Order: sequence, then C-alpha cells, then structure tokens
Amino acid sequence: MCRIGYPLAALALLAAGQACGDFKNAGGGGTLDGSVGDAPVADAGEAGVASDAGAPGEGGADSATEGGNGGRPCTAAACPPVVMADDLHFPVALAVDALHLYWIEAGNGVSDPDAPLVRILKSAPCLKSTDPCRGVLDPMAGGDAFQGLSLAVGPGQACYTQTYDTPSAYSVNCVTFDSAGTRGVYQGTGAAVQIVATADTIAWTNFGQAAAASQGAIFAVPSDAGFTTDAQALASARPGPAGLAADGPALVWTEYGTTADAGAVQRVSLDGGAPVVIAGGQQSPGSVAAYAGYVYWTSVGDGTVRRTKDDGTGAVETFASAENGPVAVAVSATGVYWINAGTGPDYLDGALRRVDLAGGTPATMMANIVNLQALAIDDTDVYVCNAGTTGNQFHDGTIWQIAQTY
Repeated sequence: MCRIGYPLAALALLAAGQACGDFKNAGGGGTLDGSVGDAPVADAGEAGVASDAGAPGEGGADSATEGGNGGRPCTAAACPPVVMADDLHFPVALAVDALHLYWIEAGNGVSDPDAPLVRILKSAPCLKSTDPCRGVLDPMAGGDAFQGLSLAVGPGQACYTQTYDTPSAYSVNCVTFDSAGTRGVYQGTGAAVQIVATADTIAWTNFGQAAAASQGAIFAVPSDAGFTTDAQALASARPGPAGLAADGPALVWTEYGTTADAGAVQRVSLDGGAPVVIAGGQQSPGSVAAYAGYVYWTSVGDGTVRRTKDDGTGAVETFASAENGPVAVAVSATGVYWINAGTGPDYLDGALRRVDLAGGTPATMMANIVNLQALAIDDTDVYVCNAGTTGNQFHDGTIWQIAQTY
C-alpha cells in the first residue's frame, strides 16, 4: 500500500494512474487503480471561522495575522512565505479559524508515537515541537494505524476522521476546546475522505471500497452529537464520494463515478431531499470549495480547476488546465488557490498556485515544494504544509503562511 497524505490526493492520483512513490514505506509505489486501499487523505482546509479559548500550553495574545493590504496578488518573491511551524512528523491535514492554525501529524511510518492534533496562534510562528506555544489537543489523533486523516474546525471544536489501514473502517472524533476532551462521534466501514464542521452540523464523505462499487455515502450529524451508529445518510449508494464543502443550508461534494470520465459535482440540502448534479462528465474530481454562489473543484484526471454556479444553472468554467496534479482548492475574496502534487514518484515539484475570481492567467505563489500535503485559507493568508523528507525520516515537515495580496 502506498501512503500519501495529500488532501484527497491519493484518491485523485489513483484515477490518474500515477505511481505513488515511497513517502512513508521504503520501496513503496506501484500503479493506482481507484480502490481506497492505496489512498490516505487529508482535509483541504474547508474550516469554519470561529473564536475559542487558548489550549493548554499556548502562549501569547490572540490576534489574527494581518495578511496584506489588498491589491496585487502575492508571489514568493513579493511576499516571502513565513515558516509557522517545523520539526513536524509528517503533517497531513490543515485547518484554520479566526485565531488559530490546526494540523494533524501522521508520524514517520515506523511506529512513531508523535502523531498529535495540534493548534497554535496565527499571530506568530511556533517552530519546534518542544515550544510551549504549541497546544496539543489530542496526542494520538494520527499514527501508523491510519491510512487517511482529515480535519475540520467548527465553533468550539475540531473534528477529524481516521481511516484504518486494515480492516476497511473509519472513525469520526471531535475535540471540544473548553473541555480539552476527545469524544467519539461515529464508526463505520469504508473510508472517510473529508470532513466538514459548521455551527450546526458535522458531515463527511465515505468513499466506500471502490468507486465502481457505488458503496459511498454522505453522512451528517448534529454538531454536538455524541457517539452514534445511526448517522443520517444524505446520499447513499454513491460512486466514490471524495471532496466535501458546506454551502449555506446544503453540502456540495465530488464523486469519482464508475468510469474515468463519469465524475460529478453534486449538492444536497441538509434537510434532505434528492441530490442535484451541478456538473457531470468530470475526470476524477477531488477537492471542492463553495464561495459566493459558486462551487470550485479540482480534477486530477485532466489537470483542471473549474467552477459553476452552486444551483447547477450555469456553464462550467475552466480556470486552469494542464496543471500538474491539482489536489486541493480553496477560495477567498482575493482569488482561487490550489496546490499541485507535482510529478511522481518523488513529488519534488509541488506548487501553490492562484488565479483571480474573474479568471485570467494562473500564477505560481510557491514552487518546488517537496511532498506537498495540504492547503488551508483564511481571509488574508494561505497555509500549506509538506510532509518532510525521507532523509530525515519525515521529522522535518513544515507549515508555511503566505499573504494573499500586498
């Protein structure tokens, strides 16, 4: 099994037939065929914005980082990225809220005990794992037992999914900030790909065993739910649900489809009802984001970033094409942002890219990021992380912050 921690990337690369490389397992790799047995996943940063109290061990004043004064789009040359945290053990999931940056570390692949869910203030870097500014919310959120991890933040809590290596099963858990305790929310079979947390709802996608088997589902429970085995399936018998985002009173998601060009973007009300196809005929759509009446998504099958109106009435617009493995997308008032996994099997050339909301020529904000993993966004800044390097046994993962404009 190849272990890649990209947000939705392994599932995406499966459909593209790319080799996996040896991110964690020496000698790993092989062809990818669209089954979840090869597919670790992580959240792409579709996190709610909420204020909360500091976790134990955090220092400093709570104040959001100012990410620029508007106007011109940033590049690495114009807006040098800031290292927010390093010395990380294979970070695979990022999320942000008004004050904090969150991540999960997967460990280095050799029974690494350091696999926590962590948060820090966005107001200043917190570089080393021993620094008191790091607040550990759950010391064992990640780890080698899990094939995939995803993360989302809602008011007062951070929620995450853990998909087990074997057997094919997953769990949903939440950490409440005011009690610093972890509660189990759900356990099921299949593979959880992405989670969303809002003020009212916790929702996630279950890919199932394989897209062609149409065993996937979209689940939702109340945001304060305790453990249940009876989560509401807003959509079931789906062919490989993957990316997920909240869109007002609804959820939007991507699904792979039963063939390479039968992927779709769909929408369903949180109150129930039949799902609505808002874009069909997509090639392995993965990450998805909703913003200002539009839905944006990446498709690694044809290397595109696209959008359409969230009610399905508009034409599909292509914002970028021939991208090198687009695996996560996020949107703000300043533009559309995505990360490219780069070229397998070594993935030495990952990139953070952007384009204006009105379209235009895409631009590179950061280039040649080794083992690029995840993306998160707030109103002013973009956050990305990489897993680290094999030479350092993935103990040198890094999170960067770069302003959106200057």
